[in-house]
Amino acid sequence: MMSLNQRILFSTTLVLLIFIIGIAVTLDRAFHDSAYLGVEDRLLARLLLLMSDAELDEQGILHMPSNLLDTELSRPDSGTYAFIIDQTKTITWRSNSALNKQIPEQAPLAPLEMGTKRFEQIVIGEKPHFIYSYGVTWIIASGTYPITFTIVADTILFDAQIERYREDLWGWLSIMALLLLITQMLVLRWGLHPMRQVSSELAANKFAPRALHLSPRQDRGVLRRRKPKTARYADFKNTNYNAPRGKTTGNRKLKLAYKII
Repeated sequence: MMSLNQRILFSTTLVLLIFIIGIAVTLDRAFHDSAYLGVEDRLLARLLLLMSDAELDEQGILHMPSNLLDTELSRPDSGTYAFIIDQTKTITWRSNSALNKQIPEQAPLAPLEMGTKRFEQIVIGEKPHFIYSYGVTWIIASGTYPITFTIVADTILFDAQIERYREDLWGWLSIMALLLLITQMLVLRWGLHPMRQVSSELAANKFAPRALHLSPRQDRGVLRRRKPKTARYADFKNTNYNAPRGKTTGNRKLKLAYKII
């Protein structure tokens, strides 16, 4: 059976571990959601740069410059590529980084309504990717032309950021948990010091002499066995043998308490 000290230490340690794990999960989830929103904002910024490069002539033909503002879209295998879908539901343009890249099935093959955006995480070739699509409507003299801009990026940087954060998070929380556990043990040892003193005193007095309250008959028996001779002689002189049996004279009343070791 565990002692009181062990029970308190076990229960407080268990509560501390649950608290630390709860904090870690909460912070990890909050950072993951924040990083996810950060990826969405970055992809939207790249889409705006891509939209600023696009030009549509009077015949509804899309023109894109060879040098884009977003240089990653011009580098093959950069991990980020883009393509544009026009009103005919065909891909009219794709970036140089999208060469030999598979167009994801989740990509909208039909133009989205103006102002409609779609951001999600998909799997391309067994690898996770982010995809962001935004629908706009181009108004020219000959009419309106709906166009959808789509940009795709891998999750390498996102995963590395999450992994780095988790390493730092669990490292610092482990150090904090260790310091709290040591502080808890010291405080517990200091707080239970009076109880340990009482326990030690009780253990020391376990076999200590104890006072016994004896009956008159037992009192006389013990008196006969253990009284010194001088005391017995004094009682003999004070005894009235003419008194009725069982009664003695004298002003002294014997009140003895003997300790048994």
